[in-house]
Amino acid sequence: MTAKSSLYEGTLLLDMKKEFIDVDILLNLYVEENCKGLTLYIHKDLDVRSISGKNIQKYIVDDKISSWSPFITESKKLTIVFNKELVKGTFEKIFFKYSGKIGLLEKSHVNRISSSYTELGLYSPWFPLTESFAHAKFNIKIKTSEPTTVLASNVILNGNHWIINQDFESNDCSFIVSDKFSINKHSVIANDFNVNLYYVDNKHLDICSFLSDKISKLLNTFNSTFGEIEKGILSIVILPRERGGGYCRKNLIVLDNVKKNTNQDTKRYYLKYLAHELAHLWWNKANSSTYEDWLNESFAEYSCLMIIRDIFGVDEFNDTINKYKEISKNLPPIIGLNRSDENAFDVLYKKGAYLLYELEDEIGLCKFNKLLKSIHSEKIDTTSRFLEKLEVITDKATSDNMLLRLQS
Repeated sequence: MTAKSSLYEGTLLLDMKKEFIDVDILLNLYVEENCKGLTLYIHKDLDVRSISGKNIQKYIVDDKISSWSPFITESKKLTIVFNKELVKGTFEKIFFKYSGKIGLLEKSHVNRISSSYTELGLYSPWFPLTESFAHAKFNIKIKTSEPTTVLASNVILNGNHWIINQDFESNDCSFIVSDKFSINKHSVIANDFNVNLYYVDNKHLDICSFLSDKISKLLNTFNSTFGEIEKGILSIVILPRERGGGYCRKNLIVLDNVKKNTNQDTKRYYLKYLAHELAHLWWNKANSSTYEDWLNESFAEYSCLMIIRDIFGVDEFNDTINKYKEISKNLPPIIGLNRSDENAFDVLYKKGAYLLYELEDEIGLCKFNKLLKSIHSEKIDTTSRFLEKLEVITDKATSDNMLLRLQS
């Protein structure tokens, strides 16, 4: 463990038939600021049996759902009071034991335990999530009641159990479990990635086959345009849920079921869908709980539009851009946007992407691509740093003009 990394370490027992988990986990907390207490959140239906540690005076488990984050809709608060103030830069060991069921999330359907498949991660949350969404490393042993395959950012089979070893810092530890993944799978080597595409429902067989043929094109385009990323094993999963959308974690992309009128439309939609999520392997550095998330979502969506232009042609690209332009009218500004705003999705996905189109049109594709490579390679994660880099590559007038667009 590096000097400033919290670590979650423990065992999760999963019974998919009973839709039940039992967790025994240690949080070796890196103290970021002096504090006398700690606030965390956990899924509302998990029964906390104990929270212990040599410096814990007491803990309180709320029995009500907490409205504290637009992403976490069914969690309850855990409050821990310490005997003495924790000192910044030190570590504190906190032990948790809890169990229970995690059913279908009412609003989004993302994350659940079921007999068909299990999807757990940040949105549940199945681990004690800090209120600050602090990043940590994870070393979790997963034991299942029957033979299954576990997919995660970094996971290995060790005897009769799986080990998730996220030796990188993240605010999430998402994983997918099913007994169908061992046979419902397409594998391909693409741009030095070992890509495995999985599905639960057999109706996604053709889509997985189609995407496996296209993944090399997507990865090669993004890699040559945005710059190198770490290569390795990439798991892409299509789940049969119809709400909640997709997401990207390191080495793991999750897509949901899409209904379209024709088979051709479905394949085209999935290609765009995958392109957006795949682009997050590059665009993932900004704080996702503030308006800075436009550096993730707007850039991923415009990356998707660049794929549309490359594969489907300029006419379809222009049609999409014109739709985004219309949608963007009268939307709130990006800068200062409340991530809980009812218009946040359209602002970040549509308006932000349209503003990037305007910027590309203004400065030209050569400078625009140079900007994208710089943002990625220099790990630019704030709007102020983005504008500084834009000024270096272009001029102050262009940067000032972009600031006005982001503020209007």
